Amino acid sequence: SVDPPTSPAENVSHSLAMVTPRGKAKALRDLLSGEFVANALIFCNRKRDVDSLNKSLKSHGFQSAALHGDKQQSVRTETLAAFKNGDVRFLVATDVAGRGIDVFGLSHVFNYDVPIHAEDYIHRIGRTGRAGHRGRAVTLATAEDAKFLDAIYKLIGRDIPKINSAGDKAGPAETAAAPVEDPTADETEAPAPKKSRGRRSGKAKSQATAPAESKKSEPKPRAKQPKVAQRERKPRQPRDDGDNKQVVGMGEHVPAFMRR
Repeated sequence: SVDPPTSPAENVSHSLAMVTPRGKAKALRDLLSGEFVANALIFCNRKRDVDSLNKSLKSHGFQSAALHGDKQQSVRTETLAAFKNGDVRFLVATDVAGRGIDVFGLSHVFNYDVPIHAEDYIHRIGRTGRAGHRGRAVTLATAEDAKFLDAIYKLIGRDIPKINSAGDKAGPAETAAAPVEDPTADETEAPAPKKSRGRRSGKAKSQATAPAESKKSEPKPRAKQPKVAQRERKPRQPRDDGDNKQVVGMGEHVPAFMRR
């Protein structure tokens, strides 16, 4: 048995671009158009990603084709022949379909998806940098690919230098650029007051422009009314019946039949 290769070719340069999942496709297009790429082999982990990425590249004017195991043998042979002849510049493929590709003078290999197995990284980038030619391998990775990148670093024995999505080396000044201040700005100038908006601003404006009207609308205090002299009340006199007879008790008027 032959042990699998554990080290990449010396004439292949490695680059790593950290991107977001939504910005991965745009970052790949920037890399393909931002530098001279004669031809490139682009690897994806899944077949459906191969078809969707190929469709996206074609819609943006790139000469690309798709190659994976679900394609018919006649279609795969025709697609590979077009890629070798230069009719197709970019070939999007899976690991299984890409292992048998041998294109002379392949300038670039792009890992659109970080390989799940670290050994696949060696096989992918081995498509370029053959027969003494220089090659370049660029990997697009997200924050979720950290464990796969660590396995690749452990396998090749070194880290992969990072670049930005435009293909330039990312330095410390570029990664954290400070905001540029305007030298002509007057430091003593006070900031402009903020404009209030909404109905409150219109109400405040009307109150400021018409203070006299608001005073006129205020109700006048009512004049004090003179007090009416109250009628003197006489003390209550006792009732006079005229004869001033003594009240007769009930016992003196009892009927005779009740006394029997």
